[in-house]
Amino acid sequence: MPVIKDRILYPPSGVQVEPKLIDLESNIGEEVLKRFRNTLDQHGDYDWLINGPYDLTGTTSTCGVQRKRISEIEFQARQVSRSFYQNGLRKGDVVHFVIPNNTEYHITVIGAWLCEATVSLGDPGLSLKVMETQLKDTQAKFVICFDGSRKVVYEALKNLHLLGQVQVLVLELACPMQGQDQPIIEPGFQFYKDFLRQVGDQQVPKLQNGPLQDDETFVIFWSSGTTGVPKGIQHCVKYFRKMVPDYQDRGSKSPLFATYLQSTCYFHVGGFISPMNAMTHPLSFVFNHDKDLDSNPTQLLFKQVDQFKPYMMICGSHHLVQLSQAKPDAPYDLSSVKLVSPMGSTVPHDLFDTLKPCLKNLYSIYHYYGMTEAGGIMAKTFDVRHLGDIAEGIVLKLVDPETKKLCDVDEVGEILVNCGINMKGYLNRPEENSRFFAPNGYVHTGDLAHYDAKGLLYFDGRLKDLIKYKNYHLYPLEIEQVIGQHPDVIEAGVFGRPDPTVQEYVTALVVKSSESSVTEQDINELVNQHVDDAKKLRGGVTFIDKLPKNPQGKLLRRELLQIWNSLQK
Repeated sequence: MPVIKDRILYPPSGVQVEPKLIDLESNIGEEVLKRFRNTLDQHGDYDWLINGPYDLTGTTSTCGVQRKRISEIEFQARQVSRSFYQNGLRKGDVVHFVIPNNTEYHITVIGAWLCEATVSLGDPGLSLKVMETQLKDTQAKFVICFDGSRKVVYEALKNLHLLGQVQVLVLELACPMQGQDQPIIEPGFQFYKDFLRQVGDQQVPKLQNGPLQDDETFVIFWSSGTTGVPKGIQHCVKYFRKMVPDYQDRGSKSPLFATYLQSTCYFHVGGFISPMNAMTHPLSFVFNHDKDLDSNPTQLLFKQVDQFKPYMMICGSHHLVQLSQAKPDAPYDLSSVKLVSPMGSTVPHDLFDTLKPCLKNLYSIYHYYGMTEAGGIMAKTFDVRHLGDIAEGIVLKLVDPETKKLCDVDEVGEILVNCGINMKGYLNRPEENSRFFAPNGYVHTGDLAHYDAKGLLYFDGRLKDLIKYKNYHLYPLEIEQVIGQHPDVIEAGVFGRPDPTVQEYVTALVVKSSESSVTEQDINELVNQHVDDAKKLRGGVTFIDKLPKNPQGKLLRRELLQIWNSLQK
């Protein structure tokens, strides 16, 4: 159990242990290849990455091949690095990725790291405005795109007057349809395979300007954009030095040659890091491109479990909720799954019970609380009713947003956490950085929580999601969980609807099952039975087909009021 000292939460050890760090002998790319090579030498060759839908159906909407062997990583990454280096990529340059999950993703990243470049991992489905912001912020020398992001990249570069100045590589689709992967006419663009064919004999130096420094940026992730334009999250060499021991620790707890089934996105830290665990342990990863899952995600995931026999499923929380409400349409063998890990947001408290009828050998849900900016897992649990124990190396406190005083048992406050190693900062966002970093090594998470007498942490929502009704501070998640208790409700989004007479009315958008006859009155009566007077749904209940979410399954709460307003017209 966590230890509580002076209203500060510590891991079960009662102290904050300094993180383990590896020593570096070369650049990040060389360090990664050395560890993949060790896995290959110790355990032999095997399938490292498998495109699940492509392998099953023979078609996919993404790029790359069906399977990638671990023996292919080093040769192909070095080929990519030589092409990059020959075309001018050097230490500190940025390669911006806007491609979906595919077998070439990590190999191209490693190729850039061999040149000591920084990789920026962007969402390929974002808007022109966001693309312009990311290209401007990163000053990228190369962009890796695909048919689905090619037009937006072109328009962004044109608007920024950078056409022909930034080199753009178009990763070919595995199964292009008519009208896709059209011949290149855009200045500075070329297909990825053509780029690789230009590789010469020039060798890439292992260290261009001496040993790497801990504060050098090697990767940029991007915030999910749930509260505005995504921000670049810069992580440094020191973060990589901590990552590898973390891989060793996690990998040692998995069976040899275990298969993991993913629906998470490679441009988010959790999705990207998962396949990198094979640096220390022989693991296979069956991945999905979200577009391949669009038509019937549950049945396709059931088929993949039957085919690939995964030990663990690492999925967007929404995908696991959908699986819990579905039944296989064929007698699939789903017995291999022992663990599931929801990513992106909270899940219903009864998720284990609702998954168990299909996944009969499921023995637990591994749920962890983390933050890309904070560089790791902050709390972990096998009971989704709470966030669980404070992770080793972490110190955490809750601070009242109004009084700034430390919170005691059962008092809700903002989570401030000291992880030992955090991000370097948001890229070109000095004001955001001043709000994020707090004294004494702590950082602001923007998340609200409380803890019980045992030190277990409970999530209460986002600070920015706070609803104010007549000076009462209300948390949407509490009300959403009550609405979710109705058997006909799939999910709900609660938000504050502005009104100058009361500040905000508590309002709900609700997704109900297709055959349901549940009414607004039913929802109101349910809520009224379980909440205080101030939390009642005075703003009304509106039924909609689906809630707005990002690719990770996080609710885009800022869009709820827009949807409500559009339905009133």
